[in-house]
Amino acid sequence: MSHHSRCPLPPARCPLPSALCPLPSALRPPPSALRPLPSALRAMSFIHEDFLLSTPLARRLYHETAAVQPIIDYHSHLPPQDVAADRRFGNLFDIWLAGDHYKWRAMRANGEAEAYCTGDAEPYEKFLALARTIPNCLRNPLYHWCHLELKRYFGIDELLTPDSAPRIWEQANARLADPDRSARAILKDFKVEVVCTTDDPADPLIH
Repeated sequence: MSHHSRCPLPPARCPLPSALCPLPSALRPPPSALRPLPSALRAMSFIHEDFLLSTPLARRLYHETAAVQPIIDYHSHLPPQDVAADRRFGNLFDIWLAGDHYKWRAMRANGEAEAYCTGDAEPYEKFLALARTIPNCLRNPLYHWCHLELKRYFGIDELLTPDSAPRIWEQANARLADPDRSARAILKDFKVEVVCTTDDPADPLIH
């Protein structure tokens, strides 16, 4: 019996030759699993109001209980001087990539030169290096963090890729010029009541 007489996939859609199919028919996806997604799901943004909330109970707990609570952050890497001075950020690099060692680590793993992480490359070039990296981070929390931040802080629904990077750069920079995107205004906007910073043991804590 040939592979394609046993496989539920139509021959034209099966990616494997008959001799290489590794799964018994009981483990292969049923034909119903191959139907196209409904149009409503295809049009849905990656980050939406029910992101990662896969059950009715999860959605209820989040929207009715958790979402309305203030943020009390016991550990952060926010520079206290930025909060003290109510810093205005000149571009997306300043607020999103400068000093972010999680993004640097992924960029290095993606083969980007150190000049694009902690080196002297221009801010926009560093951002483009991040845009080359993020598509390869799928299934890594960094992929979700980046797109949550783009959505919540800048209202950007596009996935970050080399193609979308110029548009995202311009849109985010325009948003940063708004009065409610200074350091303190962002904390107020997201109902941050307490934020604890990570300081050097010998820091004089002047801020």
